[in-house]
Amino acid sequence: MIEAKTRAETLEELDEMRTAFVSTVSHELRTPLTAVQGAASTLQRHGSAMSEADRQQMADILERQSSRLGALIEDIISLGLAEQGRLSFKTQMTDVTSLVKAEIQRFQGNSSQPVEVIPVQGRVEIRCDPVRIGEVLAKILSNASKFSPASAPITVAIENDATCVRIHVVDRGVGIAPEDQEKIFERFRQVDMSHTRSAEGAGIGLSIARAILKMHGGDVSVSSTPGQGATFTLVLPKEPATSLGNSKSA
Repeated sequence: MIEAKTRAETLEELDEMRTAFVSTVSHELRTPLTAVQGAASTLQRHGSAMSEADRQQMADILERQSSRLGALIEDIISLGLAEQGRLSFKTQMTDVTSLVKAEIQRFQGNSSQPVEVIPVQGRVEIRCDPVRIGEVLAKILSNASKFSPASAPITVAIENDATCVRIHVVDRGVGIAPEDQEKIFERFRQVDMSHTRSAEGAGIGLSIARAILKMHGGDVSVSSTPGQGATFTLVLPKEPATSLGNSKSA
């Protein structure tokens, strides 16, 4: 009876996850698809009579929303591969400060959110996949931006010790309630922050970030007081996990 009850609870949890997946992805696909269809229809019907500025505006909508669709699809693929332990990695010795600064520069190319960097003293190198860790940083920065006032700076600090490097990403947003601080790393989970500015996302970015870090032998955690922002801490060992060490190296 106990085994049957456990099986039933597992099936119920899987059904809830399936429902959450369908609901969330459907919602996230609908918004950019509607924008793409609207812009395409406008160009088709009225393009010849529109000003160059208006045509450019429609083209910008098409580019932005199609990129959003592509990012969502890539996240879904990455999540599936991560859960199967099939994400590919290419490790190399990496300068952490340079990696962080490069990712912040990319982030600010698409966002007006100010970012302050507090680098560690001296050169700090770890063996990791810099592309994957850059992906993690991008997701953490994007999350911090979504739930912060547009003009509130994000602070990134690098901490070095004997065995690992910690990267702290501090925002000045609405914060996260204690009971929600682990939930945000679950798949398809978006904490209700309806009193903040509108936030896009399927609720899988942070779960992908955690999966990538765990494959490196690290992790990510959050500390926050509601109304006072949040601090996400990425922990990376100086040598990756054994399983990652079997991946391609450079």
